[in-house]
Amino acid sequence: MVTDQQVRRLFQMSQDSKLNKSQVAMKAGMHEQTARKYLQVGKLPSELTKTHNWENRKNPFADVWSELKEKLAVNPGLVKQRPYLSTYSGNIPDSFRMDSTEPYNAI
Repeated sequence: MVTDQQVRRLFQMSQDSKLNKSQVAMKAGMHEQTARKYLQVGKLPSELTKTHNWENRKNPFADVWSELKEKLAVNPGLVKQRPYLSTYSGNIPDSFRMDSTEPYNAI
């Protein structure tokens, strides 16, 4: 992974020196193709990052979130108590039940 500092150095050396792109890339500490990419785009790596706006899986709490939210408002300490879910498993979906066949990924 290339840092902003490396790309700034790349930009500075590519304008100031008489070196070719591969030499500038080597001095900046990156591969020549990576250097060409940043020289072509003209932006830092932090400016090119995309935000994560998708879900990897269905939210297992979607059906019972309002009820859980009320319980957590009354007792905020329940957030870190995994055994709490096993006492609550009568009203929650199978997706985050302790005895479910799928891996436990709720918390």
